[in-house]
Parts: sequence; C-alpha cells; structure tokens
Amino acid sequence: MESTREEWLNCAILALKPHFAQHNFTLPEAIRASCGWPSKGATSKRRVLGQCWRPNTSANRTWQIFISPVLDSPLDVLATLVHELCHTVSDDKHGPMFTRAARAVGLVGKPSATLPNADLTQVLRYITQELGPYPHARLYTPQTLSPSPTRLLRTQCPECGYIARVTHKWLSSAGAPICPQCGVQFNA
Repeated sequence: MESTREEWLNCAILALKPHFAQHNFTLPEAIRASCGWPSKGATSKRRVLGQCWRPNTSANRTWQIFISPVLDSPLDVLATLVHELCHTVSDDKHGPMFTRAARAVGLVGKPSATLPNADLTQVLRYITQELGPYPHARLYTPQTLSPSPTRLLRTQCPECGYIARVTHKWLSSAGAPICPQCGVQFNA
C-alpha cells in the first residue's frame, strides 16, 4: 500500500508497463505522475481530468502527468492515467497516433474523452487490488459545491464501474444510488 498519491500513481505506471508492452508500446523511463490541477484549473468550464506535459517543458526532461484532484475512484484515476500514458507513447495530442495507441491498450470513445473497455477495466481492477485504495480525498470545485438542482451528476459503482446520473436534490436528500449489479452504494 502506497502512502502518498504520487507514490500510488508512480507505482501504477510501473504496473501498467507490461500492459502497454503487451500491445507493443514502451513507456518512457522518465515519467512522473502527480495529483494536481491541470492547466485549465479548477474553475474551467471544460472539465479536464488529466494532462500530460512533454519532456521539453520540464527542466529535467521528464514527462509530467497530472491527475485532477476531483477524481478519487481508483478506477477513474487509472483510466485517466492510461489515457495520459498514451500521450507519452504517441507524442501526439489526440491525433491518429494517439488514437491508435489508445485503442490498442483498451480505451474507447472520443479520443479527447476516453473510457476503458471491459478488458482494460479488468486490468485496472487487478492493479487497484495490488495498489490498494487511492490515498486521496476528492476536492470539490466551485461548480461541484453548488451545482444546479436540475443538473445531472455522475455517480459510479466502486466495484463494477456502473455509471448512473442523478440530480443534486436526490443525491443530497436520499444519498447515492445502490448498484443494481453489485448492491454497493455508488460514489457520488
């Protein structure tokens, strides 16, 4: 069990290396991952969950990955980390080289907003079991502290990843829903 977010994230990178190698991608040696606000920051209207900075932007020529502090689910953190690691193997924003890498390792959806497929989700679950809980408590942004009462908020089962959307009113009055598949209360 890792004691800091950075240790957890950097151990996750090591745990993901074989998965990338299995799909013919070699992760660079010099990668650092940290929990922190992406350059769009906490108050951006656009929700940025992760960001990857190229080595030429770092004084020590290291890839720098930032995972947003609004994420606290280990599966969401790992899925975001995989997305950012695809930038390191493709050295591409969200173009064809990035998309090829993302698809190969198991990310689906729009290249700028990917999700893990079922196979990758299994890999991420295994890594989560090995690493233990993500040592971080979610930070709430101004948008999440007082959301519109009619805006649907994303909730997710911590076990299987099942996603449901619920209004702030029901979330605050009745609590997070229960997963129909696992019977576990969703993360809000």
